[in-house]
Amino acid sequence: MFRKVLEDSKREVSGKNAKEYVSEIIKFHRIQVTEGYNKAASLCKKIFEENGIETEILEYDSDGKKMYLGFLSPEGWSIKKGILRIDDKEYANFEKESISVIQRSIPFKGEVDLIYAEKEEDFKKGYLVFTHDFKKGKDFARNYGCLGIVTDENRSKFDAPDSLQYLSFWGEKLFGFVISPREGEKLEKELKKGKKKTYVEIESSFFPSKMKIVSAKIEGEKDEEIILISHLCHPKPGGNDNASGVGLSLEIARVLKKFKKPKRGIRILLVPEVHGTAAFISENRNFLCGLNLDMVGENQFLCNSPLLIEKTPDATPFFGNYLLQEILEEVKKEVSNFQNTFKYPLFMSSVTPFSGGSDHWILSDPTVGVPTPMLIHWPDKFYHTSFDTIDKVDEKELKRVGVIATTYLYFIANMGKKEAEWLARLVTQRAKQRILESSDIDYTVEIEKKNLDSIKRMENIDVENLKKEIEDLSNFERKNIKVKEKKIKKGIIPKRKFIGPISLSKTLLEMPLNEKKKFTEKMEKYKDFKGTLELAVFWADGNRNIYEISKNVKNEIGKVNTDFLIWYFEFLEKHDLIDIER
Repeated sequence: MFRKVLEDSKREVSGKNAKEYVSEIIKFHRIQVTEGYNKAASLCKKIFEENGIETEILEYDSDGKKMYLGFLSPEGWSIKKGILRIDDKEYANFEKESISVIQRSIPFKGEVDLIYAEKEEDFKKGYLVFTHDFKKGKDFARNYGCLGIVTDENRSKFDAPDSLQYLSFWGEKLFGFVISPREGEKLEKELKKGKKKTYVEIESSFFPSKMKIVSAKIEGEKDEEIILISHLCHPKPGGNDNASGVGLSLEIARVLKKFKKPKRGIRILLVPEVHGTAAFISENRNFLCGLNLDMVGENQFLCNSPLLIEKTPDATPFFGNYLLQEILEEVKKEVSNFQNTFKYPLFMSSVTPFSGGSDHWILSDPTVGVPTPMLIHWPDKFYHTSFDTIDKVDEKELKRVGVIATTYLYFIANMGKKEAEWLARLVTQRAKQRILESSDIDYTVEIEKKNLDSIKRMENIDVENLKKEIEDLSNFERKNIKVKEKKIKKGIIPKRKFIGPISLSKTLLEMPLNEKKKFTEKMEKYKDFKGTLELAVFWADGNRNIYEISKNVKNEIGKVNTDFLIWYFEFLEKHDLIDIER
């Protein structure tokens, strides 16, 4: 049903164009609410308009105080200079390497003593501290009156020991620098012999400002819209994260403009990640669905990074998950075997449950109700490092993802009754497969019926007969499975207080160190279950108790720890972020 759109997309989408856009975007240091970000936004607006696409830049107050959907807006930040010298050797220079300064550092100029801190008691008032652990280090530095920190923290230290990690302060009034793991290893040895005289010069400032969002529109026949979203922020270069998503969005928009006007409009948003989406959605929630492009250009063999479809959470059922999977299956038919009896891909890919961590987190929240899957490459050896450069961006991969995204967007935007009925059959086929593999048939049937209902947001078709097919199969399967009836225990009933995901940034920033240490220890103890928390919150609608929520989370991703969920909901209640009925 989408074959013609797929073939048109293959013909029109240019990975070369997209990579050229990426190469222009990475020239800017795109930290949220900064001049570099604003210049990149202006460039993107210009490119949209050159391709005949109606575009505007939306502005939202951003001053470190104003909240959007529970997210604290960042202050504007400017930096002109950032230098770290130890024993006359230059370890960091913002002008040479933007990531060498911890972003949002406060201004400072002068000579200070640098010491090494291996444990909490090593953090001393009035010193600059070298630490391997940025997250704990900044908290200890704030609490004990340290001037700032130097760190070699790096998730890629074994793959890229000479790279620098992108790190940022979010409200902590400190300054800091990033050095490579290789330099950090040498510096630790030197500092164990004694403190070092160090020269620091950071010329920076904070001020009330505006968050800017680039909003472009492909016009449709109806007054309905779907969203294509990519975050424009991140430090220079930020090639795959996320100049790739933005560059590809620009190319997709160019192609969509050439297609016949669809029934529904397509809104393309380039945002400061999460904060910009929260601000936009606080005023605009009347969208049918969306797609998030984040880290979509990886050279898979350099980055060791497969392409993923990340689905919407089960709490926000959506037909688009299955549509994306179907399109991916077609795109994977790249080459044939010797006798042309089978086709297969030359790239890695997978389909995963919801995980969050990008702008689809906000849109797919059931209280927002704009179901938005994501296309992403994960993991990536060079993620959030100075090595996320243009040579890691592959124009062939940009084309693959561009074809998938363009086909998905245009098919949904132009969907009529015939397409909706085909899609309903596809959802039913996938639903039956999921039921056959399910360990909880009742849960699966409930979700799959809602997946069918989600099509009716687009076209008001009758899906009752298809629901009956799902029920008939589930009844047959129940006869073949000995179901042990379990009485659901009574328990706390959490209920959300706000629209959108729960942000802990302000809460943790204001929390006393001892309490924050307990929070961190708990999260570390249950780190394998951290991904269950957002999914649990999505189900907290005031109708389900903690055991029902726990059961749903386990059905969705295969694991849960109910005691951990109870602790988390009680933590949220303590900080007035959720209500609990007992």
